[in-house]
Amino acid sequence: MTQSPDAAAAAATSGNLTVGEVEALLRAAAPPQLAESWDSNRLICGDPDEPVHSVLLAVDPVAAVVDEAIECGVDMIITHHPLYLRGTDHVSATDPKGRWCTAWCEPGLRWRTLTPR
Repeated sequence: MTQSPDAAAAAATSGNLTVGEVEALLRAAAPPQLAESWDSNRLICGDPDEPVHSVLLAVDPVAAVVDEAIECGVDMIITHHPLYLRGTDHVSATDPKGRWCTAWCEPGLRWRTLTPR
């Protein structure tokens, strides 16, 4: 579901946001066309129709961020840096990044990267 920034802003003031509406607000604040070719400026995990009641902002997607999000009951994490800078062939819990992926997927967290210019 793609919404206009105006519709997303109206939803934000009513307190009823979805992942898609958060996406629209972020695209309005940091238009994707301003991103560099290497930037990962998109939704990484989550359904655009799911509700978002709280967001945790972080610079890096590290285990402590996921732990804090789970502890605080946060619905969505927005990070500046992506989890992977290059392609990967797995996200199993056999390495640190895979454990991060497993930890954030189990409670149903949503995650997005944002690289404002």
